[in-house]
Amino acid sequence: METGAWRTRLAAVVHELRNFLSFDFVTFGVYSADMSAFRATYIEPATMVWPSIWVKVDQGIRLWLTEGHTWERDLSDFIAKHPQIAEDPVTRRYQAAKTRAFVTVPVLSDTGPVCSLTLCSKQPDVYDEESLALLRQLAIDQVLTTFHHEQQLELETVAREIDELVGSAESLKEAAGYLVSKLHAFFEWDHVSIVTRDRRHSLFRLVRQAHADGCAIPDNFWQRDDQGMLGLTLRENEHRTRKDRECLIVSDEKTAKAYNYQPTNPAMQSALTCPIWFNGVWRWILNIEAVELNAFHETDKDEVLRIVRTLEASLHRLYQAKLNHVILESTREGIIVVDHDGKILDANQMASERLLGTRENYGNIVTYGDDDTTRQILKGDLAAASRRLVFKPRSAAPRAVLGLRSDLADELQASVWFLTDLDTFDWNVDFRYLRTIANDVAQQTRPSLMLASAVLQKMVKEVQASGIGPKIKAFAEQAVAQVAKADITFERLAELQSIMKSPKREAKPVDLCELIEDVVASLPEYDRKNIDCEAEVKAVVLGDRSSLGFVFRSLIDYLLRCLVDDDGEKSVVEMRIRPAENEACLVLLKLSNTLRLNETPEQQGDPLWQAVNTAHIDTGVGLAAIQEIVAAHQGALKNFAGAHDPTMPGPFWTAFVVTLPLSKMVEA
Repeated sequence: METGAWRTRLAAVVHELRNFLSFDFVTFGVYSADMSAFRATYIEPATMVWPSIWVKVDQGIRLWLTEGHTWERDLSDFIAKHPQIAEDPVTRRYQAAKTRAFVTVPVLSDTGPVCSLTLCSKQPDVYDEESLALLRQLAIDQVLTTFHHEQQLELETVAREIDELVGSAESLKEAAGYLVSKLHAFFEWDHVSIVTRDRRHSLFRLVRQAHADGCAIPDNFWQRDDQGMLGLTLRENEHRTRKDRECLIVSDEKTAKAYNYQPTNPAMQSALTCPIWFNGVWRWILNIEAVELNAFHETDKDEVLRIVRTLEASLHRLYQAKLNHVILESTREGIIVVDHDGKILDANQMASERLLGTRENYGNIVTYGDDDTTRQILKGDLAAASRRLVFKPRSAAPRAVLGLRSDLADELQASVWFLTDLDTFDWNVDFRYLRTIANDVAQQTRPSLMLASAVLQKMVKEVQASGIGPKIKAFAEQAVAQVAKADITFERLAELQSIMKSPKREAKPVDLCELIEDVVASLPEYDRKNIDCEAEVKAVVLGDRSSLGFVFRSLIDYLLRCLVDDDGEKSVVEMRIRPAENEACLVLLKLSNTLRLNETPEQQGDPLWQAVNTAHIDTGVGLAAIQEIVAAHQGALKNFAGAHDPTMPGPFWTAFVVTLPLSKMVEA
């Protein structure tokens, strides 16, 4: 519905009424739900000065409207009957317009007046009972009912317009500008502004304003956020939700003093403030002010809240749209949204420029396939889980991509393709990271392999010199132990993906004591000397021996690499197998000396180094895979950091507790 259309039709009705009654001006207005206030919404002639605010309605006037005698031959006589309205803003306007006689047609509901039309004349004794009867014969009250209904719908129209304007805004400041301009034009308030809270400096600052002449505030306006009515609005809503927010109204000197109202402009005497929720906080305050006293009423608050709730929903959609745009345009992946027939609905910049070769009229995604296999996958005839595809952009060479399709909910009838360009520089960043990790693994493994190689060389020389004997056996055992230790690291590299996909491939009885003894026995002798193992119970769990072996091999290997000398005293790896609650057992693995390792004082004070070190350690120990395995066995893993500055974000792990449910447990 077009905003203000009812006013045009009401003007036509008023024009026709001049054929039946004489009058100098007309007012049409509505009453609040509790009938305590009135607001004029149509004035004829339009040049007549009239307050567009809610004004209080005296109890005597309410009775007068419902008794049926709604005409007066002379305004002076009417004021004499109701002296309490002598200083009423509406009465003053009637007197300023030199009104003498008037007749009012009220529209009544079961609870009282809803709206009314008043014809006014500068001449006395113009209207009487017949004038009112004539207006009723013309069904003016029914016409007014229609206009009143359209006027109520008009607020919804304004809310929709604000929704559309804010939703298409380029920035939050532009959105605020749309809001204040629309509210100022629709409600004809003297001043409407949005202020934001500058949390860093504890200030309120102006975002946008719209105002009548002489009612502006400086563009550089600021106010402390703990002062005035704005500060009180913030404090009143600090622990409130959007549903129970509190809007404040200053209507007279009493409320102005109670709320410590500080007008943004010296001419202002009334105010209404409403907090606006955005992105999880009270971000803005809508500040409305008027020159008149008693300018705002509870009905204003209700209407403002309806508008503000619409605004908040619009701001949320604007935020989501901006966020999605940044994510789509910043990601290294090409993202293409298609319907179930393959028609491209949307694509981000990377996909449009590199894979499609166009920013509009995309067409069907299947047409971009450069070979039959790609076209079959894009069409849906073949599985689309991490497949190599070849796209042929318009007017460009084919590009190989790694493609993954994700289907949205059935009712949306759409899918999203995530496409990683295999030929771009950005893709090589991932390979450089993989090379770094591989280098780290190689550095961990090389010493053991070098020692194993040296032992085997000695074994060959011994064979050549003296034949097979006891030394050969010892050398062979050392070589096997070193290779076994190297295999722990290679196991993490080679088996990590398969273990995480299937952390528990079987469920058979596993003797934990025996399993850990086998793990320790496979290590070189110099490592075995640094392990202190003690079992208080003989524990049997139901699980995958290979996966559990991975857990304890990785943890033991990691702790062995963390051993350190402290004042000549060598630290050791302590292992304890103990009973736990709820028919479970726990395996404690820890360092006897928890001193921080391999860190200079400068590194200990460098948060970036600490964060990188944490990621490095987690990767080295295979923590993610260990957690998957323990969880698959219905167990729990706890890891503890060594003593260090608690402000440091990068502790290294010095103890682990693995708790597993028992199939059987007896005293060791």
